[in-house]
Amino acid sequence: YDDGDLQGFSANRTIKIDLNNPVVSLESPADNYNSTSADVDFTFNVTDTLDTSLSCSLYLNGTLWNTTSATNASAFTFSESSLGDGLDQTWNVTCADDSGREASAEQTYHLDTSSPEVTLSAPTSTDYNTASINVTFTAVDNLASTLACWYTLDSTTISIGDVANNTQNITELSVSEGTHTVNVTCNDYNGDHNTTSSDATFRVDVTAPQYSLVSETNQTPQTSDSPDFKALWTENVVGLDSYVFEWNATGSFANESIGTFSGGLDEWFNISAQIPTSAEGLTIDWRVWANDTLDNTNVTEFRTLTVQNEEPVIVLSSPANDSYNTDGSITFSFLATDNGATSLSCALYIDSVLNATNTTTLNNTLTTFSVAGLSEDVHTWNVNCTDSVNNEGASAQRVVTVDLTDPVVSLNKPDDGVYESSSTVEFNFTVTDTLDDALLCNLYLDNVFATTNTSVDNNTLTSFSVSSIADGLDKVWNVTCADNSDRTHSQTRTFNVDTQNPAVQLVAPAN
Repeated sequence: YDDGDLQGFSANRTIKIDLNNPVVSLESPADNYNSTSADVDFTFNVTDTLDTSLSCSLYLNGTLWNTTSATNASAFTFSESSLGDGLDQTWNVTCADDSGREASAEQTYHLDTSSPEVTLSAPTSTDYNTASINVTFTAVDNLASTLACWYTLDSTTISIGDVANNTQNITELSVSEGTHTVNVTCNDYNGDHNTTSSDATFRVDVTAPQYSLVSETNQTPQTSDSPDFKALWTENVVGLDSYVFEWNATGSFANESIGTFSGGLDEWFNISAQIPTSAEGLTIDWRVWANDTLDNTNVTEFRTLTVQNEEPVIVLSSPANDSYNTDGSITFSFLATDNGATSLSCALYIDSVLNATNTTTLNNTLTTFSVAGLSEDVHTWNVNCTDSVNNEGASAQRVVTVDLTDPVVSLNKPDDGVYESSSTVEFNFTVTDTLDDALLCNLYLDNVFATTNTSVDNNTLTSFSVSSIADGLDKVWNVTCADNSDRTHSQTRTFNVDTQNPAVQLVAPAN
């Protein structure tokens, strides 16, 4: 009122008396929620006793992330994307009413969008010659400190348990022979992600190759023969790799042949090996080693060969059997061959008595002994040779006749200068020789061949009868004889043939 008692009125104003803070309720995600997606919806509800809408802010890990005007008593969702992985992350919603009264609510969530990495470093896809196999792996996760892991062996799953993050883990397996496949699977922090390693397919073989049908084609060979040596080898998992043929043919055990198989499971070992000449008369032991590609090794039992003794072979060359010599000097030649020796010791025997030796007779080479002063007689000769291992060979025996004396022809009838009255004349003679029982004799009349006898007995009176001999004076008859060595002798006489009676003619007195 004023002094005049006049009354005035102001304009009306409205004020709110707000004695209560708003209430924020976080609806989802729930506290300690595990999310495997980087896109998360954060839903809340805010209530206030007076205001119809409130100003609300979303804080992630204490950082203002988003704001909105939220309707009182209504749910509101912040849809956020591309959030980062992490454990124990916080989300907070703070709302203020018009009077500036605030309220907050906060919860924890875990965001894991990455699967662990599982690296299997052993076994590898290869072959093993042990039944104890180590499964070696490393599991790496961006959040977890431990991971739950298990391995699968040939479709059978076996737990390994918790393993430390980014730490090599070794688990020993006991496996049978054969082919196997293994992998490892690990779960991360909350079991939301699991990863399986790549498969490792491997083979286990702890058994050496087995053998059967061990044989050789000749158990009693001669030197320079090449028997076949055989064995059937069998492998059950991996392939056959290589072999070694061992024998003592040279006096001590040595690897004669080293070779490879083609990698199969059933393969023949089959080689030919030449018996050395030095093994003549010896017993040879042999065996075969074999291994698979994992070097599992086995060896056959010893087998035995007995190498035959072989005598040198001596072939006489000259002089020929039943030949003749006329001067007592003979060159005896022969050829000695042996299956191994380069030279031999050879001896010449005449009439079974040692005559000469040659201790360096070359193998398979024509060799001679020269002998002089042999007596007149029928002689035998042969050659014996001995090789380097004292095998002795003997040649066949031959006969050679040394004839130093000519035969002697003695004419008996007709007497020298005799007259024969018939055209048929009997010529008889005797031939003698120091060696031969029979000789070849020819009759010549007037130096013309008349007849022959190829087998005139030695020292025996022999006759040639020749007819139709023409009359004549001082005819010549000759007998020439040759012995088996072609030594000859001749004897000559003359004779007359007169087959006509004399004619007598009376001259006077006249008849």
